[in-house]
Amino acid sequence: MTDESRTDDGKADDGTADDSKTHASNTHTSRTDGSRTDGSAAEASSAGTADDLASKAAKVGDQVKEKAAEVASHVAPLAEQAKEKAAEVASHVAPLAEQAKEKATEVAHKAGTAAAHGVESTAEQVDKLTNRKYSSRIKSVSTRLARLLGRDRGAET
Repeated sequence: MTDESRTDDGKADDGTADDSKTHASNTHTSRTDGSRTDGSAAEASSAGTADDLASKAAKVGDQVKEKAAEVASHVAPLAEQAKEKAAEVASHVAPLAEQAKEKATEVAHKAGTAAAHGVESTAEQVDKLTNRKYSSRIKSVSTRLARLLGRDRGAET
């Protein structure tokens, strides 16, 4: 019989394990990013690197804050000027908007009156073509349409 013992996978184990593999697995540790370290010296330098990066990030953050404050100081007067211009334009536009509203109302009344006249004329023509057979119905409908279109409203004002 030999001094060899069998491992779980059935291979012979003569007691002379490959120490380099065991040593490598003990001194090298895996990081979450997939890189490996070779022990305490590398870990200490990576800790120093992390501190350096944090320091640099803080400096960049401070620079960003300074630039933002500088830009804000330049923008504030421009915002005030824009606000003043908007108020000026609004004061000029308000009378024009009122005039446009009055014109639109006037045109709408005229359009209603013209449409009512068209309904009236059409009703007369249809009444003639039907030899006044539907005269009462045509008159009733044309009167309702004239009221809806504002013919009566124009007479009231």
